[in-house]
This record gives sequence, C-alpha cells and structure tokens, in this order.
Amino acid sequence: MPKIVSAPDTMRKQFRATLPSPQREVFDRLAALVDHTDHDLVWYHQLGSLILKLRAAVADGGHGLGWVNALAAALGPGESVLRKAARLAELYPSEKALRAVAATGADWTKVSLVLAVRDRTARHALLREATRRGWSPQQLRFEAQSRYPTNRRGVGGRPRKPTRGLDPEGVLRELGRLTERWVEFHGEVFGEVGPEEWVGLGRATDPGRRAALRALVSAAEVSLRDLERAVRAARATVRQVGRAVGARG
Repeated sequence: MPKIVSAPDTMRKQFRATLPSPQREVFDRLAALVDHTDHDLVWYHQLGSLILKLRAAVADGGHGLGWVNALAAALGPGESVLRKAARLAELYPSEKALRAVAATGADWTKVSLVLAVRDRTARHALLREATRRGWSPQQLRFEAQSRYPTNRRGVGGRPRKPTRGLDPEGVLRELGRLTERWVEFHGEVFGEVGPEEWVGLGRATDPGRRAALRALVSAAEVSLRDLERAVRAARATVRQVGRAVGARG
C-alpha cells in the first residue's frame, strides 16, 4: 500500500472551516488519527468509522466525489483509501465484527481487496485461503474478481454510473477519473509484480495452464494496442480543447 503522508496544516484549516461546528471535532480526530504511524487493520477501521460519522452530516451524504476528494486533500490519504476504510466500517460496524475478519489472519492490504465480495462468509473464506496459501495481493485480487465478478464500483458498493450522454465537461471529468484509476492500477498492482514473478509464469508445465496464459498474453497485447490508439486520439482532442480554452482566457 502507498505510504500515507499527512496533508499540510493550511489544507486542513481550509477544509475544517467549511464544516459545521459539531463536525469540526470529528475532523480533528480524523486528522490526529492520520498522523498516527501505526496503520493496522484497527487503524483503518477507526478511520472509516470517523469518516462515516463525518459523512452523515454532509448534505449529500458524502457520496459526492468532490467531497471525498476534498476530504482526502485535507487529510493526506488518497480518495481510494478513504472509501475503502469507510466500506470496512460499514461492513464491520463494531469491534466484535472486526475481530471476525481479523481472525482470518489477513492484513489490511488483503482485506481491502475483497471488500466488494458481498457475502461475508465467502469473503472470510477467501481471506483464509489467501492466508493459508500465501497469496500475494495480486493473486488475491485476481481470485476475488474471477470468483465474484461484479458490475458494482469498487468498495463503495454503488452501481456504476453510465458514461453515455455526458456533456463535454462531464466527458473530461470521466476521462480524468478513468485514467487516474488506470495509472493507480499500473503503479499499485501491475508495477508491483517483480521480474521473477513474471518469469515464473513461463515456467508453468501444465499444458492447459500454458495455453490459458498464452491467451491472456495475447488478449493483453490487443488491449494495450487499442489503448495506445485511444490515448493518442484522446490526447489530440484534449490538446485542441486546451488551445480553445486558452484562446478565451
């Protein structure tokens, strides 16, 4: 998991000033917690519980992406971390409930990867299997997505919003969101697989598995070529928009 860095005091003061007086104490507790260095499962649960408490006082229930981004900027942890911590607190609202997931032996990194598995029994069974077999986070992510596919967005548990019918400004926002997610995946997941792990795939001796791996590699190559073409076209359009916006400034 990326190292958590506290936000500057100026950012915190600006965000705190936007909160009603009763909620400022909750924010102060959040800020103090973020500054704590022991980021274990209990810490993330406390973080999520405070986020839920603060979110309840927000007009839209704290579901707006702008609010979460502003909170993340004021605290330090990324938006994804805050959403996952809040989801942990939603799924395990009490310390007793949290002990049940802690009993699987999984740390926060692994727990955060299965929060989208809706059935608690299946979620815990997957975590116990990951612990028993010594799965890497990448392996656990793959197994969770393969066994429990979902069209629901990440750990937030809300349905994916349709991307069609957006106005140009909305398209730019969606482009930024999706590319940020891809970059995050590349840095935190794809980039964390070491050369030896990739070489290990080529050592598979089972013919069926080797054939499946070849199919995966071929599909990945096709997807990346399509992505390259799409990125070139999108960059050209964004440059045009940038020139047009600059011309009016």
